[in-house]
Amino acid sequence: MTIAGMSVVEILEGQQRGEFTPEEVLRAHLDRIEGEDVGAFLRLCPAASPGPGPLQGVPVALGDEVCTEGVETTAGSRILAGFVPPYQATLAAKLQGAGAAVVGKTNLTEFGMSFDMEDALCGRTQNPWRSGTTPGGAAGGAAAAVAAGQAAAAVAADTGGDVRIPASYCGLVGFTPTYGRISRYGVIQHAPSLTQVGLLARKVRDIALLLQVLAGEDPQDHTSLPGTLPDLLAEVGEPQPLRIGIAPGAYKSWAEGEVYQTLERLWQETAAQLGWQLVEVDLPWLDLAQIARRLIAAAESSSTLGRYDGVRYGYRAKDAQDMRELFSRTRAEGFGQVVKGEILLGTYILGDKDHYEAYYLQALRARKLVYKSWQGLWQEVDLLLTPTTPELAGRGKTPPEIFTGPSNLAGLPAISLPCGLVDGLPVGVQLIAPAGEEGRLLRAADALEKMIDFASSRNGGGQGA
Repeated sequence: MTIAGMSVVEILEGQQRGEFTPEEVLRAHLDRIEGEDVGAFLRLCPAASPGPGPLQGVPVALGDEVCTEGVETTAGSRILAGFVPPYQATLAAKLQGAGAAVVGKTNLTEFGMSFDMEDALCGRTQNPWRSGTTPGGAAGGAAAAVAAGQAAAAVAADTGGDVRIPASYCGLVGFTPTYGRISRYGVIQHAPSLTQVGLLARKVRDIALLLQVLAGEDPQDHTSLPGTLPDLLAEVGEPQPLRIGIAPGAYKSWAEGEVYQTLERLWQETAAQLGWQLVEVDLPWLDLAQIARRLIAAAESSSTLGRYDGVRYGYRAKDAQDMRELFSRTRAEGFGQVVKGEILLGTYILGDKDHYEAYYLQALRARKLVYKSWQGLWQEVDLLLTPTTPELAGRGKTPPEIFTGPSNLAGLPAISLPCGLVDGLPVGVQLIAPAGEEGRLLRAADALEKMIDFASSRNGGGQGA
């Protein structure tokens, strides 16, 4: 295995054994960026350099919605063209403080509003497993960078599966912690009540190490959670008997046959070996959660994106006759079609009392019902196991976020890990845990990952192989 194909933990262990230096690790990943253009990066960080710390020498990519001091940050939108933040996102500062080398900013759909990189305004990103196939979105560039061996890990926002969907399509581990576990200060968001900071890497143990570095209360983010996490890396290897919820009826209804069969084989073959008790549950609220999340995201986007007007930063329309024309033309020229549609829907929902009550308030009530359904589910099971996506990359017939969105609606921790190949493309399995139970989730995911041994099933495409 080349350096550019190693996991975070493997890189750190190799450095400790003196097999290579942090500088050689960074050079190997930069060489891969120069040699294999999958359209993952919008720009590189010229000051990238490894430093001392728990992530010394680990090349990390950041989604372009993460503010980086002195480096242009656009969230994939023309309206933020030329915006160079004068401050650092908390998570970026923590990564650099831990010795990681931030190699660059990755492509995403505009403001993370689509799960298909076809909608990205800054160029198409390829799936390293198969050229011409989508890596998924919104964090498709981040996933492609890790899968192509151009970064060992990546950090991006997840509002409904934006990290886990690309992880599934690209054969990676994708993780979102409990809402507020990682500070969102300096992260550009379109739907703040749904957005969690997500992590992408090759192994579950990599995720545990990254989370240990990034978690913690931040006075700059009033939604960040207080307290500290236990030593997650030490806990990950501890086996535990668990009640695992599965919903075969819902999975058959939404997932294509090959995806469902892969998942069914997985739980049939591994549950007993892991000491897991399978509990069949019902998820009748999946479609309700899908609709509620969509309406809430649109309403919040309409409000949140109102700040972009061309006056203080970013793109500004030329030769406007007055401020009204400046605002109107800047937004018309600066936003793409997907974002405009989201703003229109959100404005329709919020702009009239009857619409507000019929759509937004109903969506909030539905969100509360979904939250209560999750609470009831946790009385029966310790974790829920689902497909990450209902289809393989590029099929596009079913909403890809049908299984990932509900956890964002309730702010729950969730993880996707590769569980096999269908037609040469990765399939992901998702585990969801109650709020605050990242330790339980990572222990279970690590045990399942070892049982699956996905690394040995690679076909030579992707993951820096």
